[in-house]
Amino acid sequence: MNLKYVILIKPFIYVMMVASIAQANPRGPLFEKSPNPSLCEYTNELSGEVQLDPNCYYEQQFEITEPDTTLDCRGAELRGSGKHLINIKRGADRAKVMNCYLDGGKGLVVRVRQPRNDETVDDVRALGASEVVIQNIQVSNSEGVGVHLLVYTSGVTVKDSIIINNSSAGIYMSPYGQRHLIQNNLISSNGHVKPDGVARLAWYRREGIAVDAASENIIVDNEIANNAFGGILLYKNCWEHAEAEPDSRPRTEHARANLIQGNRFSSQPFGVWVAARQSRDLEEMECGDPTPYDNPINITELLPSVYWDYPSSYVESYLFSLNSVHIWPDFAEENIITENRFEDISLGGIRVEDDDTEVTQNLFVGDFDYIFLGAPFRARLADQPVQNTLIQSNSFLSDEDILFIDHLALMPNEHASTVLEDNHRACLLDDGQILFHGEVTFGTQIENEACPETEYRCDEGSFIEIGDGCEMNNIPNEADQSTETYSDYGVSDMNVNENQPVDADTNQVQIQTTADSSSQKSQGCVSFTNSPSLPIFSLIYLLAWCFRNRISV
Repeated sequence: MNLKYVILIKPFIYVMMVASIAQANPRGPLFEKSPNPSLCEYTNELSGEVQLDPNCYYEQQFEITEPDTTLDCRGAELRGSGKHLINIKRGADRAKVMNCYLDGGKGLVVRVRQPRNDETVDDVRALGASEVVIQNIQVSNSEGVGVHLLVYTSGVTVKDSIIINNSSAGIYMSPYGQRHLIQNNLISSNGHVKPDGVARLAWYRREGIAVDAASENIIVDNEIANNAFGGILLYKNCWEHAEAEPDSRPRTEHARANLIQGNRFSSQPFGVWVAARQSRDLEEMECGDPTPYDNPINITELLPSVYWDYPSSYVESYLFSLNSVHIWPDFAEENIITENRFEDISLGGIRVEDDDTEVTQNLFVGDFDYIFLGAPFRARLADQPVQNTLIQSNSFLSDEDILFIDHLALMPNEHASTVLEDNHRACLLDDGQILFHGEVTFGTQIENEACPETEYRCDEGSFIEIGDGCEMNNIPNEADQSTETYSDYGVSDMNVNENQPVDADTNQVQIQTTADSSSQKSQGCVSFTNSPSLPIFSLIYLLAWCFRNRISV
């Protein structure tokens, strides 16, 4: 897997990145909207530096076709219905849109065109506008998608914006799209109602961000909340309505190798769903893709009883199909979900239904199904369990006295070569900040600790005193280091694979412990650098200790 943000490689770089995140740019237009705007019309050429009147609203479509065009609305509002309010077309290299309020219509779109004759996918992608930037805008009340990156677009940046209350997905990345950057946006309350105001139900509710057969995109540092069905859904369209739309084409690429990092998911049914249409009834989609399944399928004869024990299995959705479903395979492999925060999730934090997914260094707050792993139709009917899922170094805060694995929905006989290791309970500091397992703080951050200079390490949700600073007032010496053992770090590794199946009745796996004290000591230093909540002098103090004792960070 070659798609990695550099901050996943060097903890020092992550520390610098944390500082930049803490000073994140404001979201939405940098100009307030006029309380009493007048209707205006822009009649000049739309090229170069274009500035709109902030005391106006406009009911026209702004079509950008020229390169190096900047549309700065300066707080002006764009209104409309039945059309895209801003349309960025091929040839508009380095176009930029900023400080606009888009209300109604069909939001903003970036487009290329369909292939002609013998053109390849790469040929058409190369025609699209490059280095397009959408920044500090607000898109609301769209009749469809808020920001639509159409087929074959690539390299579009959407950042520092507010995308709320749109009828369909907040942001939609269409098939054959690549390398988009979605950064530091508020994406909220999308996908609840159809354009006519009728509520969406069941599968027809929409998500904050749709990744439909788009690849190698980066979705980082966004607030994704209160969307109707979930935060981010990754899937491949099954060539919907192929007969009814003869000009449509099948999707040959997958929703693969996307990076989802540093986002905050809250107040919605699902956080992230990988291969979100793997187990969905697609009868009404009239799919043109082939399927290995003998549709329709009676789910009452297929699903094991354990499915009814987990909200993240979402079995109630099949009631709308009267338990008889039409299934097509879905494809969303090699995705990375890391350093995100999930809380107030009603069904499941992360649902994984395709191969080679990495779920690492995430934080789960509360009590819900943190991770669902399995794919009932492909595993049980096509003998293709979900392969090679890595669940590693995640943390959680829970009111219940149970383990991390007790918050997981690992479907028996539906996954193989799964690695589950080094996941721990975190600690909560007085100021509401979170200290991860193995990280260190001072007594000033802990309730009822009299000595502010005493150091404490978070150990599975509890604070362990590691040195009385009031009496010793020094750092550990070589003798102290030599007496440390692996058990001091409270780390256990667990590997789940075909040789360690999940018991169908208990849904439990066997825990394997490996004692590598040197690597665990190194991880203790690295984990500390990953916490943005600790004071900088604590960071310097521990890094000096690591250097003195020759512990690599």
